[in-house]
Formats: sequence, C-alpha cells, structure tokens
Amino acid sequence: MQCPTCAGKVERETVLCPRCVLAEGTAAPSEHVCDLFLMGYSNPAAYDPVLEFLHRHTFWDSRDKVVARLSEHPALLAQEMPEEQAHRLRGALEALGGIVELRRRRMMGRGVVKKLDRETVLEDVGPVPTQAAGGSGKLVLAFFVVALGVAVYLFVFRETGTRPDGMEKAVRTITSPFRLGGGKKKVAASKMEAPEAVASGNNKDGSGVRLNNEGVALLDKGLVEEAIRSFEAALQQLPGEPTVLQNLHRAWVQRGHRQLDDEQYEQAILSFEEAVKIFDESPEVYKVMGIAILNLADESAAEQYFRIYLERVPNDPDVNRILGELLYKQNRLREAMEYLKVYLAANPGDVRIRGILEKVGREAAVEQDFETRAGKHFDVRYDGAENMGAGYFVVELLEDAYQRIGAQLNYYPPEHISTILYSDEDFRDVTQSPDWALGVYDGKIRVPIGGLQEKTAALEEVVLHEYTHALVHQQTGGKCPAWLNEGLAQYFSEESDARHIQNVRALLQGGSVPPLRQLEASFLDLNARAASRAYSVSYTVVDYIIEEHGIYAVQRLLSEVSTDGDVEAALVAALGMDYGGMQEEWLAYLTRKYG
Repeated sequence: MQCPTCAGKVERETVLCPRCVLAEGTAAPSEHVCDLFLMGYSNPAAYDPVLEFLHRHTFWDSRDKVVARLSEHPALLAQEMPEEQAHRLRGALEALGGIVELRRRRMMGRGVVKKLDRETVLEDVGPVPTQAAGGSGKLVLAFFVVALGVAVYLFVFRETGTRPDGMEKAVRTITSPFRLGGGKKKVAASKMEAPEAVASGNNKDGSGVRLNNEGVALLDKGLVEEAIRSFEAALQQLPGEPTVLQNLHRAWVQRGHRQLDDEQYEQAILSFEEAVKIFDESPEVYKVMGIAILNLADESAAEQYFRIYLERVPNDPDVNRILGELLYKQNRLREAMEYLKVYLAANPGDVRIRGILEKVGREAAVEQDFETRAGKHFDVRYDGAENMGAGYFVVELLEDAYQRIGAQLNYYPPEHISTILYSDEDFRDVTQSPDWALGVYDGKIRVPIGGLQEKTAALEEVVLHEYTHALVHQQTGGKCPAWLNEGLAQYFSEESDARHIQNVRALLQGGSVPPLRQLEASFLDLNARAASRAYSVSYTVVDYIIEEHGIYAVQRLLSEVSTDGDVEAALVAALGMDYGGMQEEWLAYLTRKYG
C-alpha cells in the first residue's frame, strides 16, 4: 500500500505515513526509528481533537477507516518513523490529550534477533550452477570454482562458527528475567552435501540451464528476489530438476535470513516455509522459524516449530533449553524439567540452568494442585477453592494496575504475566527469599497471602509493588538498576513518606548516605536493616526525580537504560546530569523536605 502524498510504502494496520507527518524538510539519517502507539486518552474530551488531528494527517481516504483502527488500544499509528519526527508527533498528540507510546529501535544492527551464523543453517551456502548439455569447458571450470568456494566456506564456518546471537536474544525476550548467557558455545553444524551440476549429455533444456545459472550469478551478487524468479523460471523448463530445486531452496532460506536480520519476522517465516515446501530434509529451518516467531510473541507457534526440530535432533542442548524455559514461563513445570535436564546433561557446569531446574522442582512439588484464574493480561494461580476469592480480587488489582501504572510510565507490558499466590511457608520454600521480603518478582509475581479472603491495603500494596517490577523488567529488558526499580515499585504502590523519615534523617545526620552506584544490584542479599535503608534511599530518589523533573524524565530514563544498560549515560540524557550531579541535587532535596 502506498501513501498518496509521498508514494512511500505504508502498512495497512497503521494510520500515519512515517515520512510525511510533521516532517521538517529532508530528515537527516537517524540511527533510531520509533513505532508509535496510541494507548488511550487523558480524558474523555480528548477523543474528538485527537481523531480530528489523525484524520487530517492520515493517508486513509475516509474518517471511518481511521476510527476503525482506533477501536482498540494500543492502536498502532506509525511504524519506523525517524526519532525526532516521532517525538514531534507525540508532543502534538499529547497536547490534544492523547496518551502516546514510542517504542524505539535501531535502524542498523537493531532488533531482538541478529542474523544467524550461516553455519547454523547450511542451506545458506552458495548455490551450484547446472551445466548445459555439451557445455563448454568454461562452465566446468565455473562449477569447479563455485564448488571449491562452498568447500572453503563450510570449512571456515565449521571451524570458527559460534552460537548465533539471534537465538540468545530471541529467548531473552520471552523468558525474562533469565539472562541466557552461559558463555559462547559452538552449535554443531549438520553436514550437507553440495548439490552436483547437471552432467553434460543429459539433453537438458538449454534455456532452463541458462536461467538457473543466471540465478546463481544473481544470488552471488546478493540479488535474492531476482534469483528466486530466475530459479522458478528455470524449473518451468526443467521440472523436478534436483539442482535447480536445491538452488531455489537455498535462495528462499537466504531471503528468510535477510528478512530476519531486518526484523521482518512474518515475511521471514513465509520465506522459510517456501523453502520447506521444496525440501523438508533439513531440521535447522524449523529452529530458525521458531526463533523468528518468538519475536512475534507467538509462543504456541514457536513451541510447535521447536518440537518439530527436536523430533529430528532430540539432543540439541540449546533448543531444549529454549523450549524448557518457554514452558517454565507458561507454568508447564513437569514438561519444562524434562527439556532442561537434556540441556544440563550436555552442560553440567551451567550453574544458572541448574538453579532454575532446582527451582522448577520446588515449584512443581508445591503447585501441583493449584488452580488458575485467567485475566486479560495476567494468569493468577492459587491453592484450592479456599483461595478462589483471593485469586479473583488479585486479578482485579493487577488489571487496574496495568492501566493506571501503564498510563504513568507510558508502557503496557506486551507479555502475559504469571502471578502465584502461596501460603507463607510455601512462599519461603519456593523463593528462598529473606524473611523481610513480602513478595518477589523473578519472571513471575509471587505473593504470600496465607488464608486471606478479602482485599486489604497491605495486599494491594504488595501486588502493585511487584507488578511495577514486572512492568519495568519488560520495558528495560532487565537492565534497570535496583535503586530505580525499587524506588518506582514503592512510588506506584503509594507508600507513605512517613515510612522513610526515620531512615532518611539517620542517613543525613550520620553523613552515611551511600553512593547510588552501590545500589544498582538486587537488594535480596542485604540484611533487614541494610535493606530498609536501601529501600528508603530508592524511594526518595524516585520521589525527587518526579517532583523536580516530572514523570516524563522517568519515562526517558527507562527508555535510555533499556538500550544498553549504561545508567550514567541514561541519567545524562534524561536529567542532564551524571551520578555525582544527581546525588548532590537529591541530597539538597532531602534536606529541604526532611530537614
């Protein structure tokens, strides 16, 4: 679909052209682009002016088509808009009362999945030309050179290949907060024989051979689309010719990799499926399709692709690990254990996965008879009918928090969040948390409720606190420093300033205020007294930022942290000061507020 103003490509599900709206001259090349979402309205009266603005600037030819795309929130307004232009558009809409979210991504080298090493999917090796009947020695020589190149390629990548970054990063998005590092390990490549040229004297159609070899040359130049067309035309002349089929298969795989690299996940999956239609002999394609579809948050489809792959390569440790963690996230604990055990058998020194497996075992023992209440964005699990009421009002609390805190931080977690309610004893057994912890978020929200049968202020505070952790974790990819994470959790659970007065005054009078750099790691290893002071510091820092710089500064800070985890650089971008400058300003704020 084309924009009628600039003739550029626009997506049917969007409302605005990313090149035209509020553009100022010729935009300078930008490393970042943004997808824009309309999350809602700050007040009911904002609907009409926002709609009028969008109708005035849309590429659609009718108001009704705009209204149809705004019927549900979040509504996708534009994709891949240059960052500065996106901020102008956001400002214009927010001035009218719209609530707009920007999701920032890099133009070059960006994305959840990077291109997989060619070793991982050997279908990506260069195609081999066919030879015409009675062909000249030049074609024989050409075949020899290409075959030699394939052999060198396979040797080099077999010897130097490492685990594809794409696999790691894809899984990180769906199994937060696990860090799927574990060191660089080689992924074993499946041996694949290079196809042979059609032998001379087979009386093959000369035009078909020519079209095939033109496709080979095009693919060598990186012209994948043209190569596919050439191979398809060759097959019309040489139906069922194995070499041409192999080349077409490889061209589709190469196209899929290129689309994967460009974050065109739906198109990549379609390309890989075309490759499978030609040859369904290589299991590696299913692995890559699973990785691609994880980036579309379709966990069910990803699971199916990984299962097909594991039917053929049952002991691949990496895919067993991915599937095990995916099932664990879905609370399919017994299944998860089996896949994680396969991975651990091949990697017995992986302490992180061993710890997860032990934790899954504890959870499975405790939660085997739990029931589940599903909400729109949450699943709440609890023990038996006696806790059904608690499950109901916790879902209500979470759905309310999703809207309320999401509006403040301009972020609504896209992933479903599991919440588990325990007895006090089971909570300690499963989480192994310190006695002072009233709840935990470790990829799932875990809350001890005892036999609670009614909504209380204390329960609401804990649920809001842990939900904020879930939101911040998804928004920043687990890169948020603890002082900011815990400060926001306390702020949005509406804790009272009075709870922190004694700690703050003690810190000020004793001159023992810790540098914020020392509070970037989790507080779970602190004793009760140190944890209490760390929480007070965190709360008052966030209180200072919001009071002195506004909630937008927090939104910007979280956005900046999410890019590379550089906290000090994020502070400079969001507040205009480094750690030292902020600490000085914050201490002055504490002195004014608490004396």
